[in-house]
Amino acid sequence: KPLPMLCRPYLTCAKLIRFLPLFPNYLKKQFSHRSLKRFDKLPKSSHLEYSHHAPTLFPDHPSTTYLLPALKEFQPMDFSVENSFSYYTLSHRLPLIAKKVIKDIEDQRLDFSRAPGGNRGTLQRLNDLITDLPNRKVAFSATKLKHLDLNQHEHQILNNKFLAWENFLKPFTSKRMRDIKPGILGELFFYWELLDACDYFQLKTDPCLPQKLAHLQSSTSLASELADLLNRPKGVDQDLFLHLLHCSLWGNTGDLTLDTLPTADDLYKEFYSSPVALKTNILADDSELIWEHLSRQKTSNKKNVDIILDNAGSEYLCDLALADFLLTREYASTITLHVKEDPIFLSDVTINDAHSTFEWLLEGESEMRTWGLRLLRYQSEGRLNFTESSFWSVPQVFWEMPVSFAQNFARCGLVFTKGDANYRRLIGDLKWSFETPFSHVVKYFPCPVVAVRTNKAELIVGLDEKTAREVPKKDANWLTSGKWGVIQYSNNTNQYMES
Repeated sequence: KPLPMLCRPYLTCAKLIRFLPLFPNYLKKQFSHRSLKRFDKLPKSSHLEYSHHAPTLFPDHPSTTYLLPALKEFQPMDFSVENSFSYYTLSHRLPLIAKKVIKDIEDQRLDFSRAPGGNRGTLQRLNDLITDLPNRKVAFSATKLKHLDLNQHEHQILNNKFLAWENFLKPFTSKRMRDIKPGILGELFFYWELLDACDYFQLKTDPCLPQKLAHLQSSTSLASELADLLNRPKGVDQDLFLHLLHCSLWGNTGDLTLDTLPTADDLYKEFYSSPVALKTNILADDSELIWEHLSRQKTSNKKNVDIILDNAGSEYLCDLALADFLLTREYASTITLHVKEDPIFLSDVTINDAHSTFEWLLEGESEMRTWGLRLLRYQSEGRLNFTESSFWSVPQVFWEMPVSFAQNFARCGLVFTKGDANYRRLIGDLKWSFETPFSHVVKYFPCPVVAVRTNKAELIVGLDEKTAREVPKKDANWLTSGKWGVIQYSNNTNQYMES
């Protein structure tokens, strides 16, 4: 069987060329079975009453009861204030996302001919979805599941999702979208409705796929640069790590939900190719502390690292580069990448996106192929793994995570959370005081945690008083433009899992 030999160091170019056409099938096998793990198909949700989320992960334990005063003091994000960015998201940004999908259907980049009513019916449902979206009545019923042609296993999984969403939305039935609190519940419900309008749960056609692929195809310069850095002989580990971590931060600007998205090549020219640009506009940068943590971790027995991914395309490439560095330089023994089970938030990574990115690397130039082969080898060795779960697509904050997730994270040396939505869920989607220490907010997290995020929502923690006072004078939209970011770290020594 030639395929297991593909990643051996002594493989000749002749063998590589001979067997390269077989890679797609091999990759599908890898992603479908060996490296795809699941901890929990769907978190069991009690009713969500949004005075705000009360801690459900060991709710009476001291590690979470410290949050209770904050739930009363700080308000969640919501759509109700018309001059807020949240309302702008509901009235402008979300309809714009649906219009991008509509344009892809009209330009024949997407085909929903097998959906009810074909392409015309899909277009009608999408237009109905975004017509006066702020005042659209909330209506959801799990009974629509009966019309889907699914096998018993698929039906059970989807039934759990539908019932959970019916439960989430019960307090808001017949109310307007703008009345939903917190905002993250309304946003996720919009994406769920967009998928349903495209008959995604029957057809499994990602309505965002053409946009994802176009962004990936524009990432050649970035991928080539990252591959070149990673394929060089070992140099100063600290310098390379800090560079890759900053690349991972600004990769988060490659978000298809932004009103104007620069191409990956534009991002490369603006950020990745300039060490100085990579370090500007970072409001809180704990990179040195993270490096010290990893240096200690290298000689410890607790070397598992998890990365909760955000966007496909250029950001995912940066995250793969970070993962490759940690494995190759032995700062991590295994790395688990958490992906979305469904294509929520338009550009977020699914297992299919992970698969297609590997294929894309292997079809690239020499340095990219070398990098792709090394990642594939780590995957076949069980050192680079993927896991998907519905938890990343439901409106629950991280202190409501399933116990199985908490148990898994407690075994990790470090967890990276990527992007704005994960950041919001990490801090409870609450409008904390900007100066509230990040480490205080995330004390509940069962292991050391890093947040890598560019600002796209009106909440943030962990800023010093001077930064919180001066930055708004420089940029009135600093909280939402995606041009400012944070790299924040908390060395949690929380032992509540044992207790």
